[in-house]
Amino acid sequence: MYGKAVHEAVIAAGERESGISIHYVDEHYDHGRIFFQASFNLSPDETAETLAEKIHAMEYQHYPVQIARWLERMLKA
Repeated sequence: MYGKAVHEAVIAAGERESGISIHYVDEHYDHGRIFFQASFNLSPDETAETLAEKIHAMEYQHYPVQIARWLERMLKA
C-alpha cells in the first residue's frame, strides 16, 4: 500500500495520530531500522489530501536535518 492509499487507510481506520519514519534502506520496502520518527494529531475533519499535505510538510522539515545529523555521525565514526 503506497501514497494516497496509505492516507486513505489511516482516515478509514479512524486513527487519531499519524506521522513519518526515517529509516535505513535495506532489500525490503519500508523495512530498514528506524532512526527518526515524528508524529502529529489528526483533526476530526482530516481527509487523505490534508493528511498527505501534513506528511509532506513534515518530511520537508525533518529529512534534511536528520540526514545531516546522520552524515555527521558517519563522518565522526
